[in-house]
Amino acid sequence: MQEIAGTEDQARLCDASGWHVLQELVWPDPEVHPDPALCFRLGGGVSVAGRELCFEPGGVVGLDTAFNLFSWLKWHRVCGIDHLGLAVRGTGRFVLEVAAEAPGGRQVLCCEFDLPSNWPTTLDLTDWLAGRGDSVLSLTLRAVTAGRIVAIDWVTPQAPRRRPRLLLCVTTFRRPEAATATARRLSAALCDHPLADLLHLLIVDNDRSLSLPPLPHVTLIGNRNLGGAGGFARGLAEAIARGDTHCLFMDDDAWVDMGSILRTWTFLAHATDPAVAIAGALTRADAPTVVWENGAVFTGRCRFLFTDLNLLDAEALTAAEFAYLAPPLPNLYGAFWYFAFPIAAVRHWPFPFFVRGDDVNFSIVNPFRILTLPGVISYQAQDFADKDSALVQYLSLRCDLLQILLLPHMPRRRIWALRAPASFFLRLLVLARSESLQALNLAVEDVLRGPGHIAAHADVADRRAEIAALRRREVWRPLSGPPPPERRRIDPASRWQRLAMQVSLNGLLLPFFAGWGNHVTLPRTHRRLVSQCWGAAQITLLSPDGTEAMTLRQDKPALLREGLRMVWNLIRLMAGYRGLRRRWLADFPHLTSQAFWQDQFKDPPGPR
Repeated sequence: MQEIAGTEDQARLCDASGWHVLQELVWPDPEVHPDPALCFRLGGGVSVAGRELCFEPGGVVGLDTAFNLFSWLKWHRVCGIDHLGLAVRGTGRFVLEVAAEAPGGRQVLCCEFDLPSNWPTTLDLTDWLAGRGDSVLSLTLRAVTAGRIVAIDWVTPQAPRRRPRLLLCVTTFRRPEAATATARRLSAALCDHPLADLLHLLIVDNDRSLSLPPLPHVTLIGNRNLGGAGGFARGLAEAIARGDTHCLFMDDDAWVDMGSILRTWTFLAHATDPAVAIAGALTRADAPTVVWENGAVFTGRCRFLFTDLNLLDAEALTAAEFAYLAPPLPNLYGAFWYFAFPIAAVRHWPFPFFVRGDDVNFSIVNPFRILTLPGVISYQAQDFADKDSALVQYLSLRCDLLQILLLPHMPRRRIWALRAPASFFLRLLVLARSESLQALNLAVEDVLRGPGHIAAHADVADRRAEIAALRRREVWRPLSGPPPPERRRIDPASRWQRLAMQVSLNGLLLPFFAGWGNHVTLPRTHRRLVSQCWGAAQITLLSPDGTEAMTLRQDKPALLREGLRMVWNLIRLMAGYRGLRRRWLADFPHLTSQAFWQDQFKDPPGPR
């Protein structure tokens, strides 16, 4: 075999037979990827034609990208991969640079070779990588002659340890266009794929209204509306009935590249620890090349990891991978917009939160070993601010309070049980959302009622109806003309004026505040929304397209009433804290059991 000299060591060309693909090249897909630079960094003299890279002499392409970076440190540490190669297929003569980035520095292997037509050239990197197990690898290809590249795969001679049967589960509710598009796209990707017999898509329709044409590798089932928790629990039940070994929970309105799914399957197949689970990143809807979250931890509230990471920044991507070398974070979880896990490791099914928090609890209470991978990314179609409502506030606070009561590794648990409701309340008080404040009080009161209430109302139908009936002010209305004029007499950026507003509960305790407080107009997605509303007696929120508005005015009687109600609820919470926590812990195994959910899947008697 031909020896190829590198800058520091040597690598060698070898026979391509007997090697297994770990990570395929991900190609730009206009249907999925918002920016082709997430896959390739193209220099002069390179173009993309379908699934081919076409080079002129001197053309350069970089693969230090969100989808094509290779986290050797995770494959080496978690999957025990000791032998690694690179299989390249195409034609022409190229110079290849393999860069190994490690916390201690950067090393580069440089080699030049010819590609015979339609035959993979495999470069064995095992010797060069010896002692570099904590590296992240990237590639740069420069054409010496005109040529083309049709495939670049990271490969190993080490066979997979298992062949997972992976059920892709999507829960949907009244989003027929998104669910149908997902079904068609994944069905087409699975047709004639070598892993098609091991991957299947299940769509759980909580509205029982979705109609799909027959699609290969896709099953549609109707489900009683038990929210995301019930939809994914139904998916887990179906996976067990089918004999699947792994589940992948996904959102119906998040777009996922098929390469992410294949990468997940391959990592699960090679992992030395069968409890490994993969959490996917999510991008911001308003900036699809910026991370909203890539894993998260619960510390009394949800703390997102790698928020605002720029997926086009190669150095930031590499640095994010090195975070794996730090000690594991307690209460790490993966969200259900993309969470793949082994069914054998499940000890507790999703808690009946309806929505908000089922993924947090499920990820933490089960003995999964959760990690993230480069290129496992979902694109959110809708901003989370679009989903905000009084019902969402109710579900979010109820979730956080129950996590505080139930989860392990919760220092200052009792303090957080006070802090969480107070934080929710103060934020909505500043925004003058009196109806959402009523919903927050309902959330605390339902936690105080104990586990029997949530067991009897897993569909939250009573609370959904009650909170919907509260809506008077927190309603989006068409904006026919210009938004209301602004009036700013209080500067929220001023330290002393802001302190005065905080002490007076944003003017609630000041006389005639409605007559002299600020009137502000802001986008509902403003990143510093609350800080801009200190001193505001009237707040107008605008939809992203400017066609709708919600105007909120301070209602002192309602705000004072709900404030006193919250104080009383928190006194009750602290007075009965120990007994309340014992009750929830005692009933937790039942509420997260297969038997509980099988009973919930049945339609209740009588009209609904």
